[in-house]
Amino acid sequence: MANDALGYVLQLEKKHFEEIGFLPSPRLEAYLRAGQLWMAQENDEYCGFMVWGRGWPILRVYQVCIQYDAQRREHGFGLVRRLIAKADQEGYEAISCYVADDIDANHFWRAAGFQCIGQRDNGNRRGRLHNHWVMRMPNPIQADLLATCPKGTKT
Repeated sequence: MANDALGYVLQLEKKHFEEIGFLPSPRLEAYLRAGQLWMAQENDEYCGFMVWGRGWPILRVYQVCIQYDAQRREHGFGLVRRLIAKADQEGYEAISCYVADDIDANHFWRAAGFQCIGQRDNGNRRGRLHNHWVMRMPNPIQADLLATCPKGTKT
C-alpha cells in the first residue's frame, strides 16, 4: 500500500505541479513513514492526499491535492477536519499553510474556516505571492501551561 500511495502522490503532484509545487520522492517517503502523508479515498481508490508537518506549536500543511473528478465531494474537507482534530487533541496553537494567490484553493481554505493573515513574496520565478492561511485552535496547550503558573512568577 505504501508504494501504491507514494506512486499515486507523485503522479498527482506532477499533474498539478503549477498549483501545489513539488516535494521530492525521498521527502514524501519520509512524510509517509512518519504518518504525515494522509490519503483520501473514494470507492476504495485514492482520490487525493495531504502532506503536513509538525512545527510546534503550529502544524503546517505543505500540500493538499484532490484529483479533479473527485473535487467538491468533501475529500479535502475530510483531510482538513482530521488535521484539525489532531491539532486540537494534541494542544497545538494553530494550523498554517501557504497558497499561491492565483489559484482556486484559496476559496477552499476560506470555506474550511481558515483566515488569510497576510502574504509573502518568495521571489519565485513565477512572480507569485503566497497567501498565509491560518486556523487558530480553541484550546492550545500553552494556555493550560500559563494557567498553571503561580502568580508572580515569570514565564
